[in-house]
Amino acid sequence: DEVHRLADLDGHGAGELADGTALMRERTADISGSIDGEIDSIINSLTGAELPTVSFASEKNGEIASLQFVIRTTSISAPAQPAS
Repeated sequence: DEVHRLADLDGHGAGELADGTALMRERTADISGSIDGEIDSIINSLTGAELPTVSFASEKNGEIASLQFVIRTTSISAPAQPAS
């Protein structure tokens, strides 16, 4: 089989392949955690997560599930559609 032939070209290929595979497994074992940590760090630096949170809701409202913001702008209109 071609894979075994290539792995054993010099008599050490299978051992080198096994060593390389073990090294890759060792160095990538926590890759998901590392990537998640880096993403969290970048997001925190962009969003200011280290700053204290300011509430926009009154403490009188108790536990709040959602909050709606209304933003007023100048009028926005769709372009006129040609008559059919």
